[in-house]
Parts: sequence; C-alpha cells; structure tokens
Amino acid sequence: MRSSPGLFAQVSKFAVHSKKSFERLDRTPQTAFTYYYQLQVQALSKCNAGEEPKNLIRGNNSFKQFVRRNWHSLSISKRRLYHALYFRYTRIDYATLNYEQVAKRLEIPIPLNSEYLLFRNGFRESFERKRDAAKVSSGRKSMGAGSSRVIKLLHISHNVGASEGQEQIITKNFQEMCRECKRVWKSQVTDAQKDEIREKVRNARETFESQVEDELNAIQGLEPLIDRIIAETGTAHFGMERSINFRHYKNKRNPNLVIKKK
Repeated sequence: MRSSPGLFAQVSKFAVHSKKSFERLDRTPQTAFTYYYQLQVQALSKCNAGEEPKNLIRGNNSFKQFVRRNWHSLSISKRRLYHALYFRYTRIDYATLNYEQVAKRLEIPIPLNSEYLLFRNGFRESFERKRDAAKVSSGRKSMGAGSSRVIKLLHISHNVGASEGQEQIITKNFQEMCRECKRVWKSQVTDAQKDEIREKVRNARETFESQVEDELNAIQGLEPLIDRIIAETGTAHFGMERSINFRHYKNKRNPNLVIKKK
C-alpha cells in the first residue's frame, strides 16, 4: 500500500459566528448600488494618494448617504449601464435569476404576495393609532406595536442597552397586534373585500414583473456596449480600474443609453 503524506491544517484567524459575518468576508458587491459605492471608494483612494480614505470611510454613514444621493440622482440610462456593468463584473448570469433575485440585486421594491399581509399593513397603522391614543389618554408613554416600530425600537434598545424586559414588552405588543389582525380578518373582512385586496396584490405583482422585465431587457440591450468597454479598457476589472466616460460611449441607436444633458 502506498503511503500518503500528511496534510497539515492551519486555523483561520477569522472568527465567523453567523451567516452575516461570513458574508462580510466576501467583498463581492451584493447589489448594483454596492458596486457603484465601491467604485466611488476606489476613485477616492486614487485621488487621495498617501492617505487611507478606506479607513476613514469605513463606518462613515454620511459618506454612504452622500453616495446614495448621487446614485438616485443618476439618470435611468446611467443606472442601467451600471446594472449591466455590475452583472458583468460579478459574473452573475441574470438570465438564471428569478424576479425576486433580480429585484434584490437592483434594489427594486418587492410587493407583498399575500392579501392578508397587505391587509395587515393597513391594520397595523390603525391599531397603532388606537393604542397610542389609549396610552396618551391614560397618561402612559406610547410604545407602538407595528413591525416597523418593532425593528426601530429593537435597534434603539440594543444601542442604549435596554433591558430584556423592554424587548419582551415590544414583542408581546406586536404579537397582540397580529392576533387581533387575524381575528378581524376572519370575522369582519367580507369575501368581496378580500377579492378587492387580492386584485390589488395581483396588479402590484404584474407591475413589479413588468418593471423587472424592462430592466432585464435594457441590460441585455447593453451587452454589446459592455463588450466594447471591456475591449477598449483591456481589463476584466474595468469598473474598478477607471472611471467611465459615459458620453464617450453614447450610442444614439441604443434606446437603453440615452443620456440627457443636465
């Protein structure tokens, strides 16, 4: 029998305690905006030779908000080109993704797929108003009970070191809202009202799928342009290596890239 040499393992210096922590080790941008954000960080690093802008930017919410505002101020044409660059850079085949997966990467809002959840959103607001009014009238401080408030209050409680008892009260209030919502849904909402809500869900879904299809068609139409950019830059990491002169690549025959003058 032929002996095999021993294999020596080395313990990693990284301690990963959750899936979220593991994902942080992967620097691949998860969304088109994250890709755009990384480009801005790279550009800032080149403009500030001798400094460490990445260390200054890390954890700087103001800078990220600034980049976010710039992202939203881009024209549809420019954002679509960044969408195409993002999929090419990450080597993700968008044709194999479903609507929700594409929407998450392009940060397109995903509508609710349940008439009950849509009803609960409206019920939550009225439930909160009634609870707030009752607590104000009784002289107690309003806590709120909706899912959005739960997330916000939980975030605050963790930051200020709130007791577990407060978190339990918040969770209890939210569960109470859910129980009341289910009771009203079963006993007070008529079949006609449910059909009306179901129609809203269907219309929202059709609008969502149409929006995703438009974005995918635009990205597909920009593929030849992306190939041209790669050929001229001569690098597979074209997005990270240099800024792109969009007007230089303007193609009047391409309806997906119509850049308007500001």
